[in-house]
Amino acid sequence: MGIDFDGVVTAEEVGSYKPAHGHWQEMLKRFSTKKEEVLHVAASYIHDIIPAKEQGFNAIWINRNSEQPTREIRPNLEFKDLRPLPNSHP
Repeated sequence: MGIDFDGVVTAEEVGSYKPAHGHWQEMLKRFSTKKEEVLHVAASYIHDIIPAKEQGFNAIWINRNSEQPTREIRPNLEFKDLRPLPNSHP
């Protein structure tokens, strides 16, 4: 995709597992990142999109099964697969 990652924070090393916010908060602290600069791309509405949006992150939902959101929280963008991702950034 032509994207360089600044680093990796794993849930295991932080001891925080989705949908908890601890590993995301560690990422913000470790990399001095602003929440508005974060783009979280994931397939789980409950475990990824909801907590990402609760924290003020941009989020792209890879909704392969055309699921309906169960809450009013919405991603910035939604795709059926990863193909459109390189050309789309909220």
